[in-house]
Amino acid sequence: MKREYQSHNAAKVPEVFAGMLAVTAHFLQDIGVGNAENAALDLVFLITDQFNGELIYLPKAVNLKAERRNRELFKDHRQGAGYAALAKKYGISVAHTYDVVAKMRRLYLNDIQTSNEDSNILMRNEKGK
Repeated sequence: MKREYQSHNAAKVPEVFAGMLAVTAHFLQDIGVGNAENAALDLVFLITDQFNGELIYLPKAVNLKAERRNRELFKDHRQGAGYAALAKKYGISVAHTYDVVAKMRRLYLNDIQTSNEDSNILMRNEKGK
């Protein structure tokens, strides 16, 4: 993959770019995308064009996986699942389950409040027209 890109461009491929290309192509092959290598190259070019020279922080996968787990856990909690069942399902302690639900509840309520404030501003603007 790295050699293929270099044959299209005489400049040396940055290691991170080559890594992104390889990971993307592998993922696309795994999900059955035809011509995954070209699709990966197109996708990586799209990303580099979009973020053109910006420094991008990519959080550790562990953090992203924990956030996904926390969203799913909170969704299950809102649908009536108990703390002990959630702890068992997600492989964490009951105490940590309480902490996750409390954190996610704060975020959820903050999102609702922000959404309501935005709606109120829009309604006031509409009345003023």
